[in-house]
Amino acid sequence: MTQHRVTREDIRPYMTVIPLLLVNAVAVTGQLIFWKNHLPWPILAIVMFALALESVAIYLAYHAHLATVNNDSATRLRMSSYAFGIVVGLVNGSHFLVNGQITAAAIGMGLMSASSPFLWAIHSRRQSRDKLMENGEIEPHALRLGITRWTWHPGKSARVMSAATWTGERIPAAAIATYEAGKAARKAQEERQEIDPAASQASNVRIALRENPDTATAPEIAAWLAERGVTVTPAYVRALRSAQGRQEVADRRQTVHALPPAENSG
Repeated sequence: MTQHRVTREDIRPYMTVIPLLLVNAVAVTGQLIFWKNHLPWPILAIVMFALALESVAIYLAYHAHLATVNNDSATRLRMSSYAFGIVVGLVNGSHFLVNGQITAAAIGMGLMSASSPFLWAIHSRRQSRDKLMENGEIEPHALRLGITRWTWHPGKSARVMSAATWTGERIPAAAIATYEAGKAARKAQEERQEIDPAASQASNVRIALRENPDTATAPEIAAWLAERGVTVTPAYVRALRSAQGRQEVADRRQTVHALPPAENSG
């Protein structure tokens, strides 16, 4: 027989409910201590009264919990549980005042009753988010960059964070790489000159020569320009390419002549 191994997921429901049960148990105990000494009722009636006082806020919080985990509106139920919890908390805390002075016991007992619906709300919101996450109805946490990046590159970190938040990228290295690639692409696009039929033939041919490989022939360059609305003859392309070649040679010679003569050795 296979023995089931207890996992963290198995323990988690108990770990979340135990503090809630302890808080409510202490709150009911505080009610019992007071009403036992101030009501001439049978003990069973006093127990029922104490449980009833503490259970109203829990009842409202429970139905708010059901609404929340079923993705329904729970605002009014939640607010009602908070309000009733605060009122009962003030009542329970007042039991432990000493001559009208606030004591640690009064604060503690008041907090036990008042905090119960708030703690139930935390529990239900956690369960609701788990269910919504499982159904793919909410997103996981966004990208998180380290404090060092934010300290030394706050502007760039904000831009990376903004882009990654929109695309849903959560791996820092991938988000930074995507941002840098996009930045380089935008820079290249800005630097790239576009063919303009209204511009001179010479400027359009120079752009075509730069955008096409050096092995492209003059007719191929002319055809490439024709596809973009610019009409030139292959002869014009050859003439301009030849002129550019001569200019490049002249520029290199001028650069060489401008260099200082090398000193004779020996």
